[in-house]
Amino acid sequence: MRVQSWDAGRRPERHWARLCGPAGQAGFGAFFTGGRFLDGRIASGAPPRLPLNLALVKNITVHKFYCGGYRPVDLVTLNRALAKQMAMYCNGMLRPHRSA
Repeated sequence: MRVQSWDAGRRPERHWARLCGPAGQAGFGAFFTGGRFLDGRIASGAPPRLPLNLALVKNITVHKFYCGGYRPVDLVTLNRALAKQMAMYCNGMLRPHRSA
């Protein structure tokens, strides 16, 4: 789990989590309004059960992806591609698609 920025000593504003189960749920509860939660299920484990009513009330963005099917093919290339993709997203070069 990595916290990217803090809001004047209060709760984390951005929060990227690779945690599953209770740890992911606890991390989600620490969010401040406008936070971002990334659940990248690369490792095994149950996905966190998030209280999505809090996501609506606090305006928290939840990103989720699963790439377990690609792991046995070429793990090195997959890790490089994901690192590049996350760097592009953090630099504002990628924007999630939103539809009504």
